[in-house]
Amino acid sequence: MTKYGHPIALLETFVDHSRFRGTCYRAANWQYVGQTQGRSRQDRYSTMSVPVKDIYLYPLRNLRMVKVQQKISRTFRSDSGGDNFCRIRSYIATALCNDVPVLEALTLAIAGSPFIPKADRKNRIQRLAC
Repeated sequence: MTKYGHPIALLETFVDHSRFRGTCYRAANWQYVGQTQGRSRQDRYSTMSVPVKDIYLYPLRNLRMVKVQQKISRTFRSDSGGDNFCRIRSYIATALCNDVPVLEALTLAIAGSPFIPKADRKNRIQRLAC
């Protein structure tokens, strides 16, 4: 985070599909998104033969909130105002991803018993990326 000035939001990995099937990544809820073109960063003229690899992604947080947080920085009177805004937006996004009405979720939070999503490892990726 200190090098680039923002938190890490997404992990990516490449699996040589001629040697491996990516079973461990799929079992750990990584999302298959496609394949590389069989090129290398060092191959400017497409003369090298590099194996085609499968690409898997794993989102660490709601990616929209990262962009919102970047856009709103420096627009609030204090840092705590921006932090509070992002917390509320994140809470609303979590409620929406879990099919909980926003008004109901906010009422629960104000009453002191906020909505907490159930742990469901199978659908974790869809919830984080919705």
